[in-house]
Amino acid sequence: MAGEERPERIVVSVRLRPVNAREAERGDGSDWECAGPTTLTFRGAVPERAMFPASYSYDRVFSHECGTRQVYDEGARQPCKNTRNYIEDDGGGWPFFLPRLALRALAPGGPSVNSVSSTPSSP
Repeated sequence: MAGEERPERIVVSVRLRPVNAREAERGDGSDWECAGPTTLTFRGAVPERAMFPASYSYDRVFSHECGTRQVYDEGARQPCKNTRNYIEDDGGGWPFFLPRLALRALAPGGPSVNSVSSTPSSP
């Protein structure tokens, strides 16, 4: 499978952020609403000659009521699996996806994450 050309597929999922307690106390809410499983709509007044649309379409839109588990199951699980499978099938792809720090920390006898300095070391 290495070297096999795969079509690129970018999936865009959006989750509306829940209103926090302070915002709820003030009566502040989101200016956006989930108008369906793929549509996000602006609730405010849109000027007649607005340069932006009043709604946007995505692959998946999650309302503020959706839990993290649902967002993961329906929006992130498959792209994560696809990425993992691509890296595993590609053979040797891991070094390009893991940061150097993680590679050093995972190496046998390598430093622990707590012992790695965040400042550059001299050569």
